[in-house]
Amino acid sequence: MSDTKTIQSNMGYVIFLSGAPGSGKTTATTFISSKLKCTVIHQDSYFLPNDKKPRIMLSNGKEYRNSDTIGALDMKKLNEDIIYARFHSNLVLVEGFCLTENIMRVVPDMHIHLSFIDSENKKDIFPLSNISLLDKRILETRKSYKHNLVNDELMVKDIIVPFYLNNTESSKFTHIVPTFIGDNRISKELVNARILDLISSVL
Repeated sequence: MSDTKTIQSNMGYVIFLSGAPGSGKTTATTFISSKLKCTVIHQDSYFLPNDKKPRIMLSNGKEYRNSDTIGALDMKKLNEDIIYARFHSNLVLVEGFCLTENIMRVVPDMHIHLSFIDSENKKDIFPLSNISLLDKRILETRKSYKHNLVNDELMVKDIIVPFYLNNTESSKFTHIVPTFIGDNRISKELVNARILDLISSVL
């Protein structure tokens, strides 16, 4: 028992920060890492080479490379790096679009999910009832950093949104932090402050 306690005392805290594209994960991660000494691990850094990513058939009959799936990631390397970082850092912040318990080998001390809310009065923010709002948010985000995407609206509708909703249903979030109310983005200062308070509470 004493050996177990010694091992656990040498392990850093692991915080998962997840959310759909455009929810503010990168902005929040940059802010937190400027305020707290931590090791940051971005799930996007573990994409496989394009020729190793799976291909998917859209509803229009066209086949495309699918990056929005677990099969497009080197999950073995991601998990190994999180475990290593946990033994070498006091705080490990893992940011990604899919951090579900069935694929992650580390149980986080906290899992914060950045979300969208339909309206001011909506308290139960999951499941998101307004799928068109989710489609719109994700599509706007993709267009902001990926130009001239062919059939991007179909990719969002057929692949990305169903994948995201499935992930949220199978995830155990300890905290959900809204970043949008309808079409209005909540102040990033308020969002970042909330996330910082949550993480600081476990340190």
